[in-house]
Amino acid sequence: MFVKNIIRVGVALSALATLAVSAIAAGPVTGIWHGRVSFDTSKLPTPSDANQKKAMLDQIKAQQQVKITLTLKGDGTFSLVSTGGPKTAAPVSGTYTSTASAVTIQPIKAGKPQPPRTFNLSKDGHSMGFAQGPVSVSFSK
Repeated sequence: MFVKNIIRVGVALSALATLAVSAIAAGPVTGIWHGRVSFDTSKLPTPSDANQKKAMLDQIKAQQQVKITLTLKGDGTFSLVSTGGPKTAAPVSGTYTSTASAVTIQPIKAGKPQPPRTFNLSKDGHSMGFAQGPVSVSFSK
């Protein structure tokens, strides 16, 4: 059960990373961004035995193999493709807006807007990211 929950968390985190990564700002943020997923293992549940710990660490390692390519277009739209990892996620697209310090993406799935996600843009505009629980997603140009 624990391993299944860790796998579910991994799949959910991949989807979350895909959505979160899907938005960056117009202007200086337009272009191609390269992203990655990382985990703060201190925020994960404590495995009850060595087998569960190995399964959890194997799942984290697989998730960290995901490569994310986010393209922010000058017309306020984006596309996001992730490859590698345990499962291939479907490409994501939608719209985005930005301010000097934040980017908000609005993914569109099956023609319907999905919940927006806002994340922090670095002061120099060359990196951005967000963290939710044990998962962090970061991008750089």
